[in-house]
Amino acid sequence: MAKLIKPFLLALFVCALTPGAFADSDPGLDSGSSSDSVATFASDLTSGWAPDRLDFKIQTPYDVKPSDRYTFQDGVYHFWVMSNDKPFAQGNTTLPRTEMRFPDYSKGLHQFEADMMVPAGTNGVTIMQIHTGNAYSHTNGPVAFMFRVHDKGSLFHMNSPPPLMANVYGKWFHLNVINDMTKRRVIVYINDKQVGDYKDPGAPSNYFKCGVYSCKDASAKMEVYIKNIKIWHKD
Repeated sequence: MAKLIKPFLLALFVCALTPGAFADSDPGLDSGSSSDSVATFASDLTSGWAPDRLDFKIQTPYDVKPSDRYTFQDGVYHFWVMSNDKPFAQGNTTLPRTEMRFPDYSKGLHQFEADMMVPAGTNGVTIMQIHTGNAYSHTNGPVAFMFRVHDKGSLFHMNSPPPLMANVYGKWFHLNVINDMTKRRVIVYINDKQVGDYKDPGAPSNYFKCGVYSCKDASAKMEVYIKNIKIWHKD
């Protein structure tokens, strides 16, 4: 784990960090629609895409050690947070989280890819999101996509029905989320099948996050396992 996350990554970080502030981790870790773009994505989701270095910050409750809220072992990240945990920084009013925060991007196509598994009992939590870079401006909205565990084991965008996947507890699934900054779209695939196509609210920049972020109807403990995380781009 020491190879993957340098010591200063274990500090607490604010959401407004710039891409230049991100330290390198091991790169070897594993609005309207456009039918032509969807067909290209669906044919081979990462064909023609370039991999990004896997740079990230870890955000955890400010009063606990990061190692008390996540582990990395045998290529698998395990993130958890308690519903009564503190926010990630003193004075912050957001809900508890243990998340990886990736660098901002402002143009082109960007894709998040990973395998995920949600243990039974986890509820009311976001396990992956596309956050807007202007985090404290509500002009464009704070998020472009929120992948939530809700309704006792189903996955939703926000809490909007129908679920993107039901009965997920204890099952590994493969997730691809594509953000088209030109056409302002978010396209979601589970196990290589397209399950959603959403409008991006149009902020000047966005960034990916994954882990656990508490939301409505949160269980006492929220956790997720994630492996084979990759970030891709196409200009």
